Amino acid sequence: MASTPNVTILMVANKPAVKGGGEDFGFILTHSRIAAKKKEREKECAKEIVAALDSLPLEDMKAWCQIPKDGDTKKEVAPTDMEQLTTLVRRRCPKASIKMSEPAACVLVASMPWGPHERAHGPDPDLTVLEKFDNGFGELLREARRVSGLVRKQFFLAVVWAESDKKEDVRPFSLGIGLATDPQLAKVRALHAAEVRAHIITDAMFTKSVAPKNLPPAATTPAPATTPAATTSTA
Repeated sequence: MASTPNVTILMVANKPAVKGGGEDFGFILTHSRIAAKKKEREKECAKEIVAALDSLPLEDMKAWCQIPKDGDTKKEVAPTDMEQLTTLVRRRCPKASIKMSEPAACVLVASMPWGPHERAHGPDPDLTVLEKFDNGFGELLREARRVSGLVRKQFFLAVVWAESDKKEDVRPFSLGIGLATDPQLAKVRALHAAEVRAHIITDAMFTKSVAPKNLPPAATTPAPATTPAATTSTA
């Protein structure tokens, strides 16, 4: 039932301006289906997103999941693609292994922006982010909000996992994440994100507890250029 969502997705989006005009786009995403209560799912997502933010060099766009540009999108993921990705990852983490989960389906029924800089990104920043994943969906959701309606559209979430061969005090690392309205496209996007992030992966990212990065003093820390957006779905 749309009135009782059972999946929560938390996404932090990054849209920095680039020289010559335009902007890049990257995101970090966590999701939870485990808990029946929304509050518990939100806690789980927040815990995972904080761990990711602490372990990644966020100033480098390669640390963010990215969507392939138009014209660069494959039709499907081939076994050779995964082999090439494994080779790429093992250049930095020789004992790591790679696997891709089958895309999980959910119907996104609501989204909401969240964050201290929410207003700086204009009206409905969450819908602007969703447009990146499915052109036109953000506008449909905006109209549904206006008339108190509901949009039912199925999305698929694919994840490329990197795993360490160590037995203790390790966790799998979500190397690439793909979100799309087609399962094959979700896998293609997950592969692309993993190929980009393979250049920044380290063995430390597999540890369960990662020491926070050294940050500059609060007085000299610039405002982050990220647009957080929390979305709730129902499978």
